[in-house]
Amino acid sequence: MGEGPCWLCEGRDSSACVICGPERPVEEGASLLGQDGWCCQEDSEARFGGWTKTTTEDLYWELLLETEALLRSDSNLALERAERCARNLEQLSSDQVAQLRCLAYAQLARCHLARQEYTLLVEDCKRYARLREEAEGSLLEKFEAEVAPLGPLATLGAAAELATSCRAAVTDGFAPKVVLDHASRALSGVQLLPLSAFPGLPALRAHLYASRCQACLELEKWREAKQDATSALQCDPDMKEAKYLLRAAESESW
Repeated sequence: MGEGPCWLCEGRDSSACVICGPERPVEEGASLLGQDGWCCQEDSEARFGGWTKTTTEDLYWELLLETEALLRSDSNLALERAERCARNLEQLSSDQVAQLRCLAYAQLARCHLARQEYTLLVEDCKRYARLREEAEGSLLEKFEAEVAPLGPLATLGAAAELATSCRAAVTDGFAPKVVLDHASRALSGVQLLPLSAFPGLPALRAHLYASRCQACLELEKWREAKQDATSALQCDPDMKEAKYLLRAAESESW
């Protein structure tokens, strides 16, 4: 650097400056300029103004809000943000960080729902449930009030787990009566979930209807199969599998 004053503090307070001052260990709760590293201590805020006010917790909260804003328009980018948030929060610890980590997995679950990645969705919901047992506080309440409900995640995870097991069973031609029962239970659960809060939920419903339809076809329950194929298409009009199943039900041939 040149001999002139520091560009940030202009030589007014080098002892607290993050540019020309001495290096200091960064503690959780210190204010951050960016997620990946520039930090200054809380007592520097009065000296350098508003740009130092962002805490670690504030920054990750904003990152979670970004995932929500992206979820309906770009689920790939939303997933990248949520994964980044969950990964980096594993390295931190505080009461608020515990809540944020919990919320990160809630957002991962919602991203995987939007992407129809149901096996990963199940894993996210299970991780969320474990973290939620140890996390309580105002951030969770704020998220539910301002962003999305958290209570339905247990139902969502259970329904997705049944959906994956039903699909595996009907693909192999096994246990159509069990599939019929499990898919019906899963559909009863997801019918209670708010569509507006869970992008991708109609596709999960279509997935379950298609599995139940195939089980009905195996059992030669043609009328029920036709109803389920029709319901699947109402949830997802472009679902090719449901169109094929509907033709099979109408022709009473499987």
